[in-house]
Amino acid sequence: MRWLFLFVLVVLAGCAGKVTPPEPERPDRVTPVALNVMSGFLYDAESSYARPLLENLGQSGVYTLLNGQRLKRNYFFVDEVLSSSDTKTVLSMKDRQGNWGYITTSISKRGVANAFLVEHKAVGTAYALVLKRARICLATNANGAPYWQSGKWRFSSKPGYLECTGLTNSSIYRVGSGMPGLLNPYYEDGDTVLLFRSFGQLQLIVNALKEQFPHLKLPKIY
Repeated sequence: MRWLFLFVLVVLAGCAGKVTPPEPERPDRVTPVALNVMSGFLYDAESSYARPLLENLGQSGVYTLLNGQRLKRNYFFVDEVLSSSDTKTVLSMKDRQGNWGYITTSISKRGVANAFLVEHKAVGTAYALVLKRARICLATNANGAPYWQSGKWRFSSKPGYLECTGLTNSSIYRVGSGMPGLLNPYYEDGDTVLLFRSFGQLQLIVNALKEQFPHLKLPKIY
């Protein structure tokens, strides 16, 4: 009986010493996703572009931008500023104190958009939109919105607090997010990179951009 007792103790000790190994971390992955323009898309400057864009840029856990949250919470949409420019659009906004805000979107004649499925421990599963030769600027606390005059965009004497993608793209993401560097080799300095929680959100913005900038190219990456 003694040997049986000792055998049981050894077996129990062995069981107690077993440690369940942690699940291996999933590797970072970036997968190109094809973009298509929706047929019959009804564009509205506020509901199709301004509000969805601010919802995206207002993600405080992803971006360091402040104006995305300010415009989303405190400003109401006023109008799309009409012009003959085909490479820049301006959407004006205003708060209850009379301060102006605005969204400017610039895409050159050689503008390109690509989309990617991103899997990364810091952001989970998300979708990234890379806009080349493009820039989006958000402004708050201005004394007027930009306006079109004599074939040029003109800005008020107090253009407000301005934040732009592209020029400051490396700093619009939170440290540790892995963005936008995770998108190498599909990303380069100067690109505008936006991160979405669903492909539907990304596709809505792409359709709105194509309405504003028909020359925007959507090439397929294989």
